[in-house]
Amino acid sequence: MLPFVVFQFHLIFVLVSGSRGEKRLLLNDPDYAARIQQLEVTVQTLVSEMTSVKQQKVTTESKLLEANTKISQLQSALNSRTQNGAVYIRWGKKTCPQNNGTELIYSGTMGGGWYDRTSSPAEPICIPHDPDFITKDTASNDSSWVSSLYGAEYEDTFGGLSSHNDDVPCAVCRATHKSSVIMIPGKTSCCTEWTTEYFGRMAASSNHNKASSQYTCIDESPDVLEAGSGNYDGYLLYPVRAVCGSLRCPPFHNNALLTCVVCSS
Repeated sequence: MLPFVVFQFHLIFVLVSGSRGEKRLLLNDPDYAARIQQLEVTVQTLVSEMTSVKQQKVTTESKLLEANTKISQLQSALNSRTQNGAVYIRWGKKTCPQNNGTELIYSGTMGGGWYDRTSSPAEPICIPHDPDFITKDTASNDSSWVSSLYGAEYEDTFGGLSSHNDDVPCAVCRATHKSSVIMIPGKTSCCTEWTTEYFGRMAASSNHNKASSQYTCIDESPDVLEAGSGNYDGYLLYPVRAVCGSLRCPPFHNNALLTCVVCSS
């Protein structure tokens, strides 16, 4: 706290020496009293300004602290986003895109339930090529009391590839600098400020199959698994076509095969 200056007068006069000798100077002279009063006003003004500066300093320090805290939070969020990334499955490929900072977690084979069984799981999975097993576990010989997993097969020449009955590969990828991934049906490019991971063609089970399935985005240039061209069926992939009616045409076209794109941000 700044000291408050108080002037007190205890002397009635001072002696001033000069060439003509001593003379008395009264401190209550009007001219000197006015100067002293002005000095007191000046001191009070300075004290007030100092108090204002001190308050401004406190406010500035508070805002600076808030700004530093916000910067730390943003940096932490950026680091977390960079470290965690966004994970997705690239169906129909053995590798991940190489041009946008995406890394391969593992590659495998696409699997799912039997195409014509009503109880089959609808969602396909990407199974690693080197599975582990718990040796003490044994399945029941009665197939009614287990769920069965099969490999997936192309049932059409996706992307012009002669891939009918070929087994389907997959790759689990991590977009290292992204936090969100979405599959957009009917598009081959992403929205503004989103990055294209890959694009291709929509696939699902046939209309005549009993099992449910999930719409899957097969890469535009699909790979096949070696030695996997036998017609063993399993989880089957067919192209998806547009049907006009409740699906408005245009912009859709009847019987047109639907595209898809996987985007990250």
